[in-house]
Parts: sequence; structure tokens; C-alpha cells
Amino acid sequence: MTRELERGELIAIADAAELLADRWRRNGDDNRSAKDRARKRIVAAAKKGELPSAGEGKCFLVEKFVGWARSLTLDGVSMNDKFKGFPADIVISGTATVKMTAEFSMVRQVSAPEVPAPSEWADALKRANQEWAECQRENERLRPLAACYEDICKNNQRAAQKQRCVEK
Repeated sequence: MTRELERGELIAIADAAELLADRWRRNGDDNRSAKDRARKRIVAAAKKGELPSAGEGKCFLVEKFVGWARSLTLDGVSMNDKFKGFPADIVISGTATVKMTAEFSMVRQVSAPEVPAPSEWADALKRANQEWAECQRENERLRPLAACYEDICKNNQRAAQKQRCVEK
């Protein structure tokens, strides 16, 4: 691939395999076998859930693919340095849990395999704060619906406990 990749852009499996194959060649490898090996590695990672896919599993977000590829060590060589200059994934680990009721909770998890460069910390922190604010807004939006749902459940339980009249 010769064009510039942007954050948020989708990359097809074939293009992702080409990017990985260009950086992971064994001695005597021809282009076809290197791409095939890279494609198989990508598909296996997607099936295991290590690489989240988009578009029915046929493509990936560039930053997710690059974040995954940077975490690889292939044939004893770290791929972290071989993917410099590409847009990276947000690299924050943790789980945010917002309890809405005793029965309902919304969990949002953001994770990534590496620590960002110091120059990316401010952007990553800003994006994490925006995502946290989004989770809080979603919680506030869903809170009345959850309360309504609980009321409906209580009414249904009370109605189920009442004796029924059977007409003959």
C-alpha cells in the first residue's frame, strides 16, 4: 500500500495482510507466501477476538489493526518499531461500570496492548474523558427507562400473584 492511512479509516483484510507481509518477511519468501501467512495470522486473531473487526469481519479500523500489529512479536522480532508513523489505537486499559439499578448495569471497556508515546498521552486522555462523558450521558438517558421497566416488572409480579376468577 502506498497511500496514507487515516485514523477511523477501514482497511480490508487483503490490504492489512499486505502491510503486515511487507514488515514480516522470511528469507526466501515470495510476495504471495508472505501475504498468505500474514492474512492467516490476521484472520486467526480476528476469530480469537484479539483483533476487533468491522464490516462483517472483512475489514478493520486502521488504528485497531496497527495497535494489534504493534503488539506482535513475529519470528523473534517486535513489530512495534515497524509500524511507526501509522495512526495508533487509544491505549488506555480499564473498565468503567455504571450501575443503573440492582438488575441493570452498563459496562464499557477500553483496552489496548501497549503504552502510548508521551506525545500521544494528551490526546489519549482527552479521548478517554470524552468517552467517559459519553457513558455518563448514556447512563442518564437510560435511567428513566430502567425505572419504568422496574415498575412494569413489579406490576406484573403483583398481577401474577392475584387469584384468578374462572367462569364456568
